[in-house]
Amino acid sequence: MKNPIRQAAQKVRELLVQGLTPERITLTVVSGAFLGINPAIGSTTLLCTLIALGLGLNLPLIQITNYAVYPLEILFLVPFIELGHWIVSGRPLTLTRAEILSRFQIGWIPALEQLWTYLLQGLLGWVLVSLALAPPCYWVLSRLLRRLRSTPRGSAESSSVLTVSRKPDK
Repeated sequence: MKNPIRQAAQKVRELLVQGLTPERITLTVVSGAFLGINPAIGSTTLLCTLIALGLGLNLPLIQITNYAVYPLEILFLVPFIELGHWIVSGRPLTLTRAEILSRFQIGWIPALEQLWTYLLQGLLGWVLVSLALAPPCYWVLSRLLRRLRSTPRGSAESSSVLTVSRKPDK
């Protein structure tokens, strides 16, 4: 008898990729990941929804990816701000990481009011990093998913999620 948790997980995986090509899955995952790490805290769910609806991507899959990378959004917040500030001003950020994070600990609204110019600079840093890294990530992941999909059904790798959307051989 199969494990009911594994069966449920397999059903969820099947629903998430049902009828999608490796390229559409990749576009959804890469979009969710890069939108999910943007430094405009609190905007990622809305942005992912708008992109998914606008491009016809899988909404649950993009949101799952968005939520999965949430810790990275917090981790990359200060580096994006530092990068954007350096690009705009040509000099290092004068605020320390501890100062930035302490303002958010006091409260999100006051921190946003005090740091909005830095957050805009962080968006600039995020855009540049995303433009540089999203295409190679898309390329690598789409090739990996295509390779997984083309794996013969009888092989050890055939349990891949991608085989569920493949039509049975005649």
